[in-house]
Amino acid sequence: MQRHNSLISADMRILLHLLNCHGSISQFDVSIDITEIGIVQKVGLSYGYASRLLKGLVHNGYIQEGIGHIKGGRRKHKFYTLTNKGKKYARKIKNDLSKLVITVILSNESSKIMKLDNIIPYLGKKKIYQGVTEMDIYTLLTKDGVINIESLKQIKKKSGR
Repeated sequence: MQRHNSLISADMRILLHLLNCHGSISQFDVSIDITEIGIVQKVGLSYGYASRLLKGLVHNGYIQEGIGHIKGGRRKHKFYTLTNKGKKYARKIKNDLSKLVITVILSNESSKIMKLDNIIPYLGKKKIYQGVTEMDIYTLLTKDGVINIESLKQIKKKSGR
């Protein structure tokens, strides 16, 4: 599910996703979240598009790739981690986004202005939006800094969350 009209580009979303993936990495204990499969699922991209973006991010020195076993798996898979340059850039993106003021279009046709950092706690108070992730918000945020609350309902329905 590609969103070319998103304020936050797909390569930025990949960096933010990898920034949120914590834990030690060895070639025998890799989380699926840092493989291409996990990145595609969490960031909401097609495999072909994600593959091109990942190659570019490796080429530009933001991420590095390795090969290892997914936890509980038998086969080796390529995985991706942030380089120091990538961590620094991803933290800057996250910091800049935390200050961003956005417009949230509510289901009753009204809107609410808030900082991007405040939207998850705001939505978490409403049962229907519990489980919405930062990545869901990043994916649906338009170039105009607007997010439609109804779009979040659709994501939850499709993913079964």
